[in-house]
Amino acid sequence: MVLLTLSAPVAIADVFPAAPFNGLQVSYSVSGATLTTPEDSEGFTLSRSVGGTLTGSELTISGVATAMYGWGATIDVSVMVDGKEAETFHEEKFPEGGLLPRGKVADPMSQPFTVTVPIPADAESASFSIRLAGSFNAGHRGVVVEGTLDRSAPQSDPQDGYEAVEAGIPDPRFKPRPSKELKLYKILQLYEQRIPKGITSSGNKNNLLSVLPYYGDEYDEFKCGGYQGKVLHLLDSLRFSDDPEERALLDEWDYGPIEALWGGHQAVVIYPKGTDWTDSGIVLDPWIDQEPKTYGIHQWSGIFSPENVGTSISGYAGGPISGPLEAGSFYGIGGSSVYEGTPEYPTVGGDYVDPKDKKLTKAEMNYGRNLPEETKDKLNRLTEHQRRVWIKTKMAEENKNGRAVGFSPVNLYLEDEDGKITGFPGGVPTAEIEEISMRRFPLGDGTYWTELECPQNRSYYLMAEGTDEGKADIFMVYGMGVSEARSVYRYQMDVSSGEIFAALPDYRGGILYSSSSGSINPEEIETIDRSWLDSKPEIVAPPEYEIDIEDEEIFSSSNIYAVSSNPTALATFSIDSPLLVTFVMDYHYQNQGKPPGTIALRHDDGTVYGPWDAVGREGQGGVNNAYWEVWPYAFIKPGSYTIIDSDPETWSQNLASEGRGISVVRGVYVAEDPSALDEPAIEPSTRDPEDGDGATGAEAQEFVQWAVAATASSEYSSTGWSAFQATGEPDTYPDHGDITTAWASLEEDEGIQWLDLEYEVPVWITRVEIYETYNPGAIAGIEIYDQDGELHLAWEGRMEPATKARISTIDIDADFPSDRIRIILDTRRVSGWNEIDAVALIGTRSLPQSDLWSYGEVLIDAPPGGWEGIEAGEAI
Repeated sequence: MVLLTLSAPVAIADVFPAAPFNGLQVSYSVSGATLTTPEDSEGFTLSRSVGGTLTGSELTISGVATAMYGWGATIDVSVMVDGKEAETFHEEKFPEGGLLPRGKVADPMSQPFTVTVPIPADAESASFSIRLAGSFNAGHRGVVVEGTLDRSAPQSDPQDGYEAVEAGIPDPRFKPRPSKELKLYKILQLYEQRIPKGITSSGNKNNLLSVLPYYGDEYDEFKCGGYQGKVLHLLDSLRFSDDPEERALLDEWDYGPIEALWGGHQAVVIYPKGTDWTDSGIVLDPWIDQEPKTYGIHQWSGIFSPENVGTSISGYAGGPISGPLEAGSFYGIGGSSVYEGTPEYPTVGGDYVDPKDKKLTKAEMNYGRNLPEETKDKLNRLTEHQRRVWIKTKMAEENKNGRAVGFSPVNLYLEDEDGKITGFPGGVPTAEIEEISMRRFPLGDGTYWTELECPQNRSYYLMAEGTDEGKADIFMVYGMGVSEARSVYRYQMDVSSGEIFAALPDYRGGILYSSSSGSINPEEIETIDRSWLDSKPEIVAPPEYEIDIEDEEIFSSSNIYAVSSNPTALATFSIDSPLLVTFVMDYHYQNQGKPPGTIALRHDDGTVYGPWDAVGREGQGGVNNAYWEVWPYAFIKPGSYTIIDSDPETWSQNLASEGRGISVVRGVYVAEDPSALDEPAIEPSTRDPEDGDGATGAEAQEFVQWAVAATASSEYSSTGWSAFQATGEPDTYPDHGDITTAWASLEEDEGIQWLDLEYEVPVWITRVEIYETYNPGAIAGIEIYDQDGELHLAWEGRMEPATKARISTIDIDADFPSDRIRIILDTRRVSGWNEIDAVALIGTRSLPQSDLWSYGEVLIDAPPGGWEGIEAGEAI
């Protein structure tokens, strides 16, 4: 357990300064840490300094930098762990005429930023800085927020000033093993929490804005390839996490990048190990609705595959086919071609690679070297992961610097000089020209959004076939490779069913000729009327995938009446059996839009689950961040709980809630879902019971138990290498090495150290199996606790050192039943840390037959020394 000393509430989010300084202001939040009260100082640069404590496996610094005046501004964010290379964010805005040109509409800088770094279990400290600098006629001004975080600073109690609680680790006697479905539930919850929403409401609208030079690259990360990179990075971070529970989430699941329409659309699939993703896959595709959504593979493929079309297609990607193609035929769907050159996932014929080991290929490095200097500078400010995704995407699109896109009741396609076609003639996906990518999605009004990407160094005819009466909007884009040289032309026309339009798209501003209504001249544009774009229909998404797990409401103080703040009573609830907490909401109606803090659950015995970083949701009347929501996926033991909110002063309450904070708790009682529970803590040994003519059956049978609780003379940290890591079944063995999922003492080669282990059922111990996973050979003795808590030496000796992990078996001849033992190590015997992954306790629920004494028909279950006044074997 981790003992935390608690003090007054702390903020994890704020705005600095409270009023803009020369138009400069930073709204920021910190997750994965708690912060102390800030110290501010004035000058040409306003500075804020904060301290705090690391609390999570990731540290995220996010927010919005605002600059309203001057020639321009620059925002730089840096996050560093243990003094190693920092993860950074950089953006700047210096428009012609400045941020607020005289006589023009205000064009301020409002730049979101997010930097996330993993925090290893053994990390000692971290630091961050947020620097917003403005340029003015009179010189420069700035706003700076800096923080220094460590493992030793005290954490603050979010409520009621408790002096001390045990936090962070659930009761080791209750350690359920989640089923495959519950693991998927957690993965998808993390996906929904960590993958950001886009700027627009639909993928087609995002992609249209991404091609406009006025908007630049801010929409690129929300294109399908950008989202694909974000999702893969999330799943990689779980698979290679320092947290064993996060790693375990993917024990039964595989994943990888996939594509549709021969590379026209990119997404990610997750599927059960040992199955075919094309049959069992679950698609993670945030692009369609511009927020993290999940679809079954057959429903998802249905919006890409042709439906009931009789034709002949000679596509380069799938080979020639003929005859009717059914929806979900998977024609044009497969592993992502973007990742085929460096196979890192099973969907493209490779295996997973730790993100720390992923490097740019030689071709990717050469591509980066040949970029313009300005682009290189921007690229170097990205994280390694962002840089790889950006280069991969740009290389895949390198020769596709032309676009034909549009909302329209028309079928679009491109035709080359040889008569080959790629696009949607007659509504049929046709892929005859390899270098052209295509995508088409059904819209809510019955028309389609279409995108065709092509190289500009070849000549094609743009063809459009009218499918219905209506208005068409077609955009031709040139120079996609360099935003400064990009130009966009827009065709607006009325179309009728059967009408044919044709143009040469390599001719900028070329005329589009109609078969029945003359010609249409394009308009060169730089911006889009956002009200016009908002009025256009959105993509019709397939039904969302639903996990067959139904949670229920455990507690609610929610009501529809007027509220005030600062609860006068505790929000408490009780459960009679173990619960998987799926959702907690606290209502903060009068928080003035302040970013959310944290929510935790405190058991009556002091155990705290959480705190969890909350996500904000808009409330009634457009109140920003009125709802604080968390999806913990945390198992909690039976008992009574108090909901702990990090900002009780703005936590809503009213008479209907009886003065309690307004909250909702939902969950799944795992006792009602046997697949969610651990295997029994005691299981039969593979060794047969000893033969004999005495006791038989379960009482005489050997059982194997794994520890449910552990303490030690010292531990390297309270998380990785803690004593708790020695509980449960082996999760390090057979690997040998300095691995966080095994116990290690605080110091190496420090003499006598001990590890106490507690088991569920007292048994007459016959042997102990110790899983030594780093520098074996330091075990010097084993002691057994009796029922009064006294220690008795059961074995002492010396073991040979080893250079690989091993199971050390020690036979025990116990004189009494016990459920608690002590492993003694002399750490000077084998140099380096001596680590133990798990310890199996093997014994019987009664004495083995050889230890029973008989006289006539009476069996006397006496200890070897007999009872007082009665000798073993004596007639009674």
